[in-house]
Amino acid sequence: MDRRDVVSPRINADGSLTLLCYAPQAQHVYLSGELAQLRGQERWPMTVDGQGMWSLTIRDMWPGSYSYNFEIEGAVVADPWNLDLKAGLVANRSLAHVPGEEAAFYQLKDVPHGTVSINVYRAPALGQLRRATIYTPPGYSELDDAYPVLYLLHGMGDTEASWSEVGYAHLILDNLLADGRARPQVVVMPFGHVHYERMIERPENNRLIEASLFQDLLPAVEARYNVRTDREGRAIAGLSMGGGQALTFGLRHLDRFAWIGGFASAVREDLTGPFEETFGSLIADPGVSNEQIQLLWMRCGDRDHLIEANQAFHSFLKQHGIRHTYT
Repeated sequence: MDRRDVVSPRINADGSLTLLCYAPQAQHVYLSGELAQLRGQERWPMTVDGQGMWSLTIRDMWPGSYSYNFEIEGAVVADPWNLDLKAGLVANRSLAHVPGEEAAFYQLKDVPHGTVSINVYRAPALGQLRRATIYTPPGYSELDDAYPVLYLLHGMGDTEASWSEVGYAHLILDNLLADGRARPQVVVMPFGHVHYERMIERPENNRLIEASLFQDLLPAVEARYNVRTDREGRAIAGLSMGGGQALTFGLRHLDRFAWIGGFASAVREDLTGPFEETFGSLIADPGVSNEQIQLLWMRCGDRDHLIEANQAFHSFLKQHGIRHTYT
C-alpha cells in the first residue's frame, strides 16, 4: 500500500462517505464528532484491514458539511489526509463535505464575490485589542448610500473566523445576492469570548461582550465602514452561544437593533439570568416592543440539545405577547 494514494474522506459512487485512518499498532480506533452523532453515538467503532488501515463507510448522508475526529487509543486527532480543518477555540476538527443540490447554496460559484477582511480594533471596555472578520459585498466601494449591517455571532467553540472559514457566510451571501434573494449588506463577525487562551464563566463572559459590543465594536465599525447607524439598518443574529448572545443583546437594546435572529440558541436562565428580569424592558410594554421589532426569528432542530431551552424562551415570549417567529 502506498499511503500517498489514500483519499480520506472519500465520496463513493453510491453517495456514501468513507473515512480512513492508518494506525497499525492501535487496538481500537473510533470516529467521533458530528459524523458519529448523526447516528446517535458519541463515537463509532472503525474496522481494520490486514495492513493497519482502519475504515468506516457511512451511507444515506444528507448533503452538507460535517466535522469529525479520530480517537486512537484515547488520543483525539484530526484526519491527517484531510487538509480541510475546522479550527476551533477548544479543539481542531476535520471537515467532510457531502455534495448535493441541498448544499449548493454555500458552494463557490461563478458569480460576483465580496471581500472578507480581518480587522483589528481597540476595545477599552475589555482593555484589549480585538479581531473581527468583516464581509463587504461586491461593488461595496461603488455605492454612496450606507449599507445595512448584520452582526453575526459564533458558537461557543468557534472564533471570529468560523463563519467565513467553516460556515461559508461570504459564499452564501454572494450566491443570494447573485440570485436577487438578498440585499447588499456588510456582515461583522466578531470574537465572542473575552479571551482566546481561556474561557471564563459564560454569564460573566456575555456581560463583558455585551458591554464591548456597544462601547467598542459598533463605534469601530461605523467609523471605518459605510454602514447605517440607525436601528432599522442594524441586525444581530447568531448560532448556539452566539444565538443566545444575539437574542439577549438585541432584545435588551431595541434602540440599537430592529432585526434579531437566533439559530439553536443557548438562551437559558442559567446563562442570561431570570428571563423576567433580564428582559424586563422588553416585556414592560409589549405593544411598544412589537412596534420596534421588524423581525424576531428563532429556529432549533428537534434533535438539538438546546431544543428545550428554545422552546422555553419561545413560551416566555408568547406568554408576554412578544411577536416572533419560531420554527
